[in-house]
Amino acid sequence: MFTKILLTVGVIVAVALYLRARDAAEDDAGANSAPGSALGSTAGRAAGSAAARKPTPANHKLTAIVLLALLGLGGIFFYLRWSEAQRLVTLRVVNSSSGEVIEYRAFANQLDGRTFVTADGRRITLADVERMELLGEID
Repeated sequence: MFTKILLTVGVIVAVALYLRARDAAEDDAGANSAPGSALGSTAGRAAGSAAARKPTPANHKLTAIVLLALLGLGGIFFYLRWSEAQRLVTLRVVNSSSGEVIEYRAFANQLDGRTFVTADGRRITLADVERMELLGEID
């Protein structure tokens, strides 16, 4: 949930920065084309609009900032997902017919349906009469 909010805020900030840079470029282009000057003519307006579309150092800087921000957000999301997968959890396997309970410790990324690999490397596959309960993190 938190990552979705961060991503949404990041997109909003990036769009706001882009629009601000575009408006500044249009203002600069508009100031250069006074009505009585050579840039005020049709040819001058075409040259002015081509100059406004030409990438400026400010546009390159903005692009670099947005790309770095996206790269940073991607790195943060990757780290959060990796750290979540590295949690050590306690699993309780209960045999429904006999009532026997066995507890195991496993990393969260090692759980796969009715099979898991314990922290000490054993592969456990549950029988049809067994159920697995995930108890939570181990401190």
